[in-house]
Amino acid sequence: MLPDEMQVIIESDSMFYEENDSGVLIYQNKGSIFQLYLFVNHNIPFSISKKCTPILADFVGGYGFNQNNRFCIDRLMACGFTLYMTARRMVIDFNKAKLPYDLESQQKHEHKIDFAKPVHADAINTVWETTLDTLANPLLSRKELLEQIGQKNIICSISPKNDIMGALQVSQTIQMPYIWRISVLPEYRGKKIAQSMLYFYCNNIMPKGVTKSALWVGKENEMAIQFYLKLGFEFDGRISEQYLLI
Repeated sequence: MLPDEMQVIIESDSMFYEENDSGVLIYQNKGSIFQLYLFVNHNIPFSISKKCTPILADFVGGYGFNQNNRFCIDRLMACGFTLYMTARRMVIDFNKAKLPYDLESQQKHEHKIDFAKPVHADAINTVWETTLDTLANPLLSRKELLEQIGQKNIICSISPKNDIMGALQVSQTIQMPYIWRISVLPEYRGKKIAQSMLYFYCNNIMPKGVTKSALWVGKENEMAIQFYLKLGFEFDGRISEQYLLI
């Protein structure tokens, strides 16, 4: 353990390991924020250096948080973290989803849905930066974004002028594929772009034999909740909490 004030002693690909007499911290620079991955506290106040703030910690519970979760959360709050957002998980079964929009919708509103290409990278981050809370949803670095595009994990809506109108990012896991980000620029809303991107996702990315996908939505984001409910998403009872240190 280091006897003096906290120091960065390992740095690799934006991952940091810090320690002092009060504990150990592992976090990653996500551009707009630092994401906490490991926090070990030795029952004394943990003095986190301001050079790694703002820092965000995620806790995902089943249908609530167990005693170990709450102990960790209590320790974080003792170190200055505060509750930033509570989110609920919603799941959609594409066999029952209300997504009758694809070619007809795209032709009517003059947009096409396709896998993102490297040339779209900056415009996609602009869409997310404009429409999403970048603390709760840190922007991807250009390297990460290009990797996701290469893996065909990002779908976008493209206007006739080749402008990016909306973008959707997914993870292609077999157990429960996730929709990590889905957003449409305000001036293009009401054109069923989000529905069309979900339709494309269902028909071009979902693993064979898998019919369900999930996403997280802020507990107080009523507009998004109502939109997802209309599409056929349902709450499954899982919750997450994000704690922030500024």
